[in-house]
Amino acid sequence: MLRFLATEYIKGIKFLRPDGTMGATSYAALWRQGNAVAVGLDAQDTPLTVPLIITTESREDFLMALWGGIIRGNPVAPLPHAGTGSSFHYANARLRGVLFSMDAVVICHTEEQATLLHRDFGLSRRPLVTASLKESGYGQFYENPRPLSPNDCAVIQFSSGSTGIPKGIALSNRGILHNLAALREAENLTEDMRFASWLPYHHDFGLFASHLLAAYSRVDEIRMDTEDFLRRPHRFLRLIHDTRATHIPLTPTSARLLLKSVDRAQKDGFLDFSCIKMLILGAEMISPDLCRSLHEKLGPLGMPPEAVCPGYGLGENVVMASLKPHTRREKLWSISQQIWHAERRAVMAADGEPSFTVTEAGPPARLTALRIVDNGGNELPAMHMGKLQVKGPSTFLGYYTAEGLVPAQGEGWLDTGDVGFLSEDGEFFP
Repeated sequence: MLRFLATEYIKGIKFLRPDGTMGATSYAALWRQGNAVAVGLDAQDTPLTVPLIITTESREDFLMALWGGIIRGNPVAPLPHAGTGSSFHYANARLRGVLFSMDAVVICHTEEQATLLHRDFGLSRRPLVTASLKESGYGQFYENPRPLSPNDCAVIQFSSGSTGIPKGIALSNRGILHNLAALREAENLTEDMRFASWLPYHHDFGLFASHLLAAYSRVDEIRMDTEDFLRRPHRFLRLIHDTRATHIPLTPTSARLLLKSVDRAQKDGFLDFSCIKMLILGAEMISPDLCRSLHEKLGPLGMPPEAVCPGYGLGENVVMASLKPHTRREKLWSISQQIWHAERRAVMAADGEPSFTVTEAGPPARLTALRIVDNGGNELPAMHMGKLQVKGPSTFLGYYTAEGLVPAQGEGWLDTGDVGFLSEDGEFFP
């Protein structure tokens, strides 16, 4: 995939600087930088099979290391920026948990950070620095001594680790490309469209559903740095308007933050959101109230009614398992409370009957199958609540643990740990 971008000098990442000006990096430039980093890794005698933990502060350093690792064939493990001080407590805890789970080479952004990480984390290898790797391989193109396999592990995506040691989800080249192809089809992406994203690259929604999907689809990724978004979300709304962004992946938490910022953004001028084709909602539970609020607030500013697109995904399936189509409005169903509690079955509530509302997450992605089972693993009919299972070409290779890679259990159905029901038309309602 990345090799096809070697001559893409126009499309790439257009990023909003803190001072309000725009910068740009083409995909061709990223290809050259990634090759230089891959050559630099060779010069450091980095084993081809060892995972690369990427914990950098800047967008540029992260992407150089990411593309360099993928080009060379090293599994890459994106993590938050680790450092010293109380503000890095979460990132440092993640890094310690990951280092406990696997032997890896750490890539960071400065020599000072490398010294601190080497000392504070007791690393057996000194961390490598992206700028030094790039300089070492500057102007060179990497020649891989072995052909990469579709089944090779390309990315290790770690869980939050909030309840213990984080789990490293091993994703193959084949699985990632299948999921990107399914996303491109579900989102009806063409080369005249563009993403707008603020999501951190160490988050699967930011990495796969934003950056890699934009690159795979040869569309521009309009980028606002995460910290700038959290400080000034109204500027992201202005960015969508100014760049005529068509596809915006959002978590429900960030969508609510944007809704609160609309009035502030309008103080800087008129907002026209008729450009939006899809607001892709995922990574958290999506409430009916949020969908209604998006229509109420953004609809009068031109956003089409079919643009709100809830989806469902999990790290073990790269990022997406289902997504509401872009051709119609989302389904919000009022379900009878009495029948639900008595029979665990979803039936439309009659007028005046006690009810609750559920939001669809769309039909399964291309080549992905969903089913609902009971506690015994028996498949349930449509409209019956149970455990969700998924099967398809994007499912993971296994988990990285302190004992090494623990392979996934065969190629059968994967228990997601989530519950919900399927409609008669096969749409998932979590």
